[in-house]
Amino acid sequence: VARDFYLPAKQIYAHKDIERGDVVLDEEELPFDIPRSDSPNCALAEVFNDTSYDIDGNDHAEDIEKDECSIVLISLRNLKKGEALTIASEENDGDSHLADDRCNAPDAVDPRAICRQSAKKGDILLRNEEIPEELFCSPSDPSCEVVEVGDDVVLRTLRDISEGEVMSVAPTEGVEYEEIEVDVETGELIT
Repeated sequence: VARDFYLPAKQIYAHKDIERGDVVLDEEELPFDIPRSDSPNCALAEVFNDTSYDIDGNDHAEDIEKDECSIVLISLRNLKKGEALTIASEENDGDSHLADDRCNAPDAVDPRAICRQSAKKGDILLRNEEIPEELFCSPSDPSCEVVEVGDDVVLRTLRDISEGEVMSVAPTEGVEYEEIEVDVETGELIT
């Protein structure tokens, strides 16, 4: 007699103290199945890395530059070493404003898009792959801009910004965006 069995995911733990929004596990470290919870402390996120490929070992124009995407586990809150890691119990149903494969914590802002410390106008908050692919747009009061500084792409403040504030950029001209409300205290979407 054949029977189907559901085996719960093997528990995984934080290997050190981790701050909210930090990458907990890289794609190579992610287990096939991650334990789930109604009160998750982590979420899956998509990270883009600029990678250059040197085809022939020389520095030539034929070299290929492309964006690589990887999936990482990020913390939704501060975690202590040894704390069990979990993601949301239910898959996104597509009804949430941010429901997609990049963030499995529905109705919440990607924690990487929340400012970790107060910053002054002109400060650099994030560099390169630390910058979430999708930042919120604010046509009237963007807090940041994405610019190139030397060899880096950086997220730089346009005004003073407070710890815990959701970082936003001006919308790209001609690109449509969806308007949503965010509780800047909790990072949750207001429905």
